[in-house]
Amino acid sequence: MNDGIDAFRLRLQKELGLSISPKDPLLAQWLSQKELLEENAAEHQRLLSEFEAALGRNQTAWSEQAKSLAQQSLNAGMRAARDSTALLLEEAARMNAAAVRQAFEEGVARMEQALAAGRRIAWLSLAASVVAFAAVICAIFVRVIH
Repeated sequence: MNDGIDAFRLRLQKELGLSISPKDPLLAQWLSQKELLEENAAEHQRLLSEFEAALGRNQTAWSEQAKSLAQQSLNAGMRAARDSTALLLEEAARMNAAAVRQAFEEGVARMEQALAAGRRIAWLSLAASVVAFAAVICAIFVRVIH
């Protein structure tokens, strides 16, 4: 510290032409201000280190919160997509069931028409067979009588 004091005294002597003794109150004030500045610089450095540490902790916390919020958003989106897909599949199943039901009913109606036509043909065939049988009987009867 003596080198700093001597340098300060020489500077005052050179620049201002003042000669200061080692016990001068101006020198004591300069020395106390210098010590105060050094203490303030040390305290400032300590506060800066604490601030940087707090900032690092906050950055980590913010990063974790951002990750958590992103994960929640992703999960909500996936749930919405899953629900939407389920509703879409349910609606598609209903539409397919309605189409199958309609196709089945149309097929049954066609089969009923075909069966009705088949019954008419069967009755006509039966009637034709009865007429043919009667004709054969008549032919046999005519042959037997003659």
